[in-house]
Amino acid sequence: MRRLIALRQKLYTTLLVIVLAGALAVPVQRNGISSLGPTTPAAMHAANWSLPGLALGWLEPEPPPLAVGRPVPAVGPDVGATEPDPAAELDAAFDNAAGSESEATVKRRVAIAKRSTLSQALLQAGIDRSEAQAAVDALAAVHDLRKLKRGQEVSLTFGADRAQLLEVRLGTGPEKEISALRLPDGSFEPRRHEIELFRRDVAIAGVIEDSLYRAALPLGVPPVILEAFIKLYAYDVDFQRQIQPGDRFELLFEAYEDASGTAQKFGELLYARLRVGDEELTLYRFRDRQGNVDYYNRHGESVRKALLRTPLDGARITSNFGMRLHPILGFSMLHKGMDFGAPPGTPVYAAGDGSIEEAGWNGAYGLYVRIKHDARHKTAYAHLANLARGIREGRRVQQGEVIGYVGSTGRSTGPHLHYEVIRDSRQVNPISVKFPTGRKLESAELAQFRGQRGLLEYRMAAGARSQLVAQGDAGTAVCAVRVPTSC
Repeated sequence: MRRLIALRQKLYTTLLVIVLAGALAVPVQRNGISSLGPTTPAAMHAANWSLPGLALGWLEPEPPPLAVGRPVPAVGPDVGATEPDPAAELDAAFDNAAGSESEATVKRRVAIAKRSTLSQALLQAGIDRSEAQAAVDALAAVHDLRKLKRGQEVSLTFGADRAQLLEVRLGTGPEKEISALRLPDGSFEPRRHEIELFRRDVAIAGVIEDSLYRAALPLGVPPVILEAFIKLYAYDVDFQRQIQPGDRFELLFEAYEDASGTAQKFGELLYARLRVGDEELTLYRFRDRQGNVDYYNRHGESVRKALLRTPLDGARITSNFGMRLHPILGFSMLHKGMDFGAPPGTPVYAAGDGSIEEAGWNGAYGLYVRIKHDARHKTAYAHLANLARGIREGRRVQQGEVIGYVGSTGRSTGPHLHYEVIRDSRQVNPISVKFPTGRKLESAELAQFRGQRGLLEYRMAAGARSQLVAQGDAGTAVCAVRVPTSC
């Protein structure tokens, strides 16, 4: 009996081993896909594998079913999920912040109309009268609002409902702003703001088809820079007679911009080039060792001559030096000067340094000024409407100083300046006379100037290459380098 029981146990053991061996050797299935799966019970259970016709509950108890709706903790990496992107989360945060700010406030710009006031501009923008007056009173505490000019832009900030005024802000200078900020109690607090400006080199090149003004202004040359350009070349160029279609010009000057890129003011004219016919005149701004600033040609010779050929801006020649039929007297006689037609009140400049010999009424010349420059040269200015303040006999004047204003006094048919150059007590043609040149740099200063000349030429070329915008044969180029004003 004992032998029979032992034999039966041995048989069961043998059969169990055979069954297990065969079962582990046949293909297994997972979700209907045949494969040779994992070969350990633990691995089988973790992977949810099953053996055909054999339950594995004896190897490891079934895990309890998960409650519906309860989150399943992750056990190991989930290949179907993506890792969170910190950069994307940061961008989303910024987008949300920007969206919140744009939803929280509404900005609007208005301008002060002609013969209007800041208060009227705010009322026309739909602001409640009491709020407008409170904001204006706050601004008046830090600035004289009577100095605001026509067209002055005003920035308004409203709440999201566009009903409540939060801030009024406006500029009071190139680098200054004032604002009235709404406080929690509803009152407005005045504030002053300093605007950080950035210096930028601006390079502009163009072709003259009609006049320098009509060529330069549409390209973005500021009037103040254009006037400086004309004054520099007034020593050598008659802009009324010598400029011809096809002549070219180049300028390099400084612009001071705010953070938005809007020019708030303009600095110095650094480089100028003018091609008149076959002649090219290039000028460079240079500061010498004594701190004096002047403009020099390529050879280090100062552009300043003893006398200006044209002592006013934007004028046209209406009568040349020489014999002519007098428009009033009706017979031919020598016209001993040049007449420049210009609007009444146009400033007239001293053609050179000197002392005033005569200032007052002079018969047919009308209101008249004569300046002695040296032992040989004098200049005279006739038919003036008024004298500039302080102009009197014996006073010293500097080249370019305003001495009077264009008029039509004396024997005259209309507003113009009669200009004479007197050499050795005789009137001479202002166009043909040769004036002595100014200072010429030498030795160490000349070497320093040559270095500055090369730098300005490089900056002009860099600006011309950066953003060339064709306009027919003309173009404009702007160098994108922006430098804080503190540099």
